Amino acid sequence: MRASRHLRALAPSLLVLAAVVGGAGSPAHADAIGIVERDCPEGTIFTANHGGQWCVAGRPCTDDQDCDALEVCSPDPIALCVVNQSYVQGARLATDRATTRVVRVGLGPCDASCASPASCETTRRCVRAPAPPAPPSPPPPSSAPSSASGGCAAHPSAPHDTIAALAVMCLLGLATRRR
Repeated sequence: MRASRHLRALAPSLLVLAAVVGGAGSPAHADAIGIVERDCPEGTIFTANHGGQWCVAGRPCTDDQDCDALEVCSPDPIALCVVNQSYVQGARLATDRATTRVVRVGLGPCDASCASPASCETTRRCVRAPAPPAPPSPPPPSSAPSSASGGCAAHPSAPHDTIAALAVMCLLGLATRRR
């Protein structure tokens, strides 16, 4: 009887502990915009925000100094069919106003399909810098038990939720144990 009274008294604290420990390693996704990455034509950069997703025409440049971080100036001029598109950038708060913005979209290479209101522009452009080479892969983990752990060890990638559940069960066991 006394153990169940103690358990009831500890239950709210244990629930809070489980929620804090269980959610500690979880990333927040409050501002997710559902990006669907796509291949963009040469001379454009994939861009997404709450207003939409585009292959934005790279800014004209003369050298890498004209470009943002992670971008370089193309070594040669790129002929690109470009059109201005308007979109409404949504308001974040009820007190904010939605704003109409314009984005310069790169439709593809200059050819017969590049018709008004689009126009063909040939210039050097800021483009994504090439990705650095991937580091060498680490050797696969050994599946044999380690002699240092006596043949018994937890996997290093054990989920945080499992650890939280074990901690809660231990606390429950201590709380229900008779003294």
